[in-house]
Amino acid sequence: MPVYKLKGNRDFDLEVVGEAHYQSNFESICGQRKPHGENQLVEAQLVLESNNQFDRNAVRVDVQGRTLGYLSREEAKEYRTVYSMLNVPESTVLVLDGQIRGGWLRENGDKGHYGLWLDFPSDIQNAIHQLKTISQKTNKKGCCGFIIFIPILTMINLLFAQ
Repeated sequence: MPVYKLKGNRDFDLEVVGEAHYQSNFESICGQRKPHGENQLVEAQLVLESNNQFDRNAVRVDVQGRTLGYLSREEAKEYRTVYSMLNVPESTVLVLDGQIRGGWLRENGDKGHYGLWLDFPSDIQNAIHQLKTISQKTNKKGCCGFIIFIPILTMINLLFAQ
C-alpha cells in the first residue's frame, strides 16, 4: 500500500470526529494523563474504509497503528471525491501532521477528552498540486488534468479551507 505525506500550513484546523470512542487509544499513545493535558504533534494516516458498516465513504484516522477517529461524513465524501477525480488508487494512504489536544486529569478528578486536529492544506491549489503529484506517482496514466477541477472547486473548498 503506497503511503504519501501531505503537507499543510501548520493550522491544525480539521477536527477528527468520533474520538470519544477511542479514548483508550489516545491514552496508549500519550501515556499517563497530565493535569494540563496534551498538546502533542503526531503523524496521522488517512485510510479509506469502503467496507465500513455505517458509512461506505468513511475515512479512518490512525496514529501509531491505532484508530483515533474519522473524518466527518461531509469531509470524507469531499476527500473521496478528490481522490477519485485524481485517479489516486484507494489503497493509497495519506499521512498528515496532527495535534492531539486535551486529555487532562486534574487533582479534583476533572477529566477531559482527548481530541485530534489535522494539518490539512488550507490552500486549495497546494492541496490539488500535492494530490496530483501523488496520483502521477501511483498511476501510470497520471492525472485527469485541471479542467476537471473547475466544477468541483466549490465542493472541495469545504474540505480544504476553513
